[in-house]
Amino acid sequence: MRDSKQGKPELLERALAAGCYLSCGFIGLIYILFSGRHSNSPFFRFHFLQSIIIGIFTYLLGWAETIIKDTLIGISGLIFSVLAPAADILALINNGIGLLWFLITKLAFLLLVYGFVLALLGKYAEIPGLSRLVYKQLRY
Repeated sequence: MRDSKQGKPELLERALAAGCYLSCGFIGLIYILFSGRHSNSPFFRFHFLQSIIIGIFTYLLGWAETIIKDTLIGISGLIFSVLAPAADILALINNGIGLLWFLITKLAFLLLVYGFVLALLGKYAEIPGLSRLVYKQLRY
């Protein structure tokens, strides 16, 4: 939803927006605190906020993975001591969940790379659902 009247963002603005994806928004936050020059730019703000949301999603995903794996290890140890065949089923479930988490974390990584590349090119990284949320927050 970029305004067609705007020109291509300058190199510094594109580099800062791309850096936000590498640091999950930390580089943008530091730049806003010390300079604030481009903090009012819709391009920078869009990428800054979107990178923070993806970073929070990735952090929560890793946290949930740890809790689920620890819970499954505890349950499988209890079941293995009582019923050996049920432990095989639980191990299969554990492997399936591990594969699912692997795919989701790779997707989150690819979203960060996608946003990084498009920010360097001076374009908006449109991610279905997430970009709509960012646009609502920025009140475009």
